[in-house]
Amino acid sequence: MKKVCSLVAVALLTSVSSMALAADPTGLLSAGFSAIKHSQWVSGAEFSSAALKMPGLTEAQEIIALNNLCIAMGNLPDKGKALDVCDKAVEAAPERWSGYSNRGYLKLSMGLASAAATDFAQAKLLNPDQYLSDLATRTPMEMPQNYFLAMRPLQETGVQQAEMK
Repeated sequence: MKKVCSLVAVALLTSVSSMALAADPTGLLSAGFSAIKHSQWVSGAEFSSAALKMPGLTEAQEIIALNNLCIAMGNLPDKGKALDVCDKAVEAAPERWSGYSNRGYLKLSMGLASAAATDFAQAKLLNPDQYLSDLATRTPMEMPQNYFLAMRPLQETGVQQAEMK
């Protein structure tokens, strides 16, 4: 009887938390970020996409969702779709450095070093302290594996090249 009650309680909690996620963009954004942190790219993309479809999504939440979707999709096979999303993230908040940085990583992973350098230079220009802090403190768990892991030296070189132009 205790096992049945425990199973019912778990099912009820799962159902309630799923409903809460579905009703709140913040829950979807948190779930998407958590999935991305754990290299669960498909789940991260799904949660971020779902957040973008939520009624009442604030501008700040939209920007977060677009950047999360950019990162998640950048780790999936269709880099063209990922670049479209990254472009939307930059268009939604051209004053924020993070969109340029995320798009720069993606471009670098696509072999577009010059375009990546331009994005990295813009990210650094918009917020040099945060940009350099982010660059210095990212750990492999926080970065998408297939392009963030080895990008630190390449990113620094790209920024230096863009600054020399």
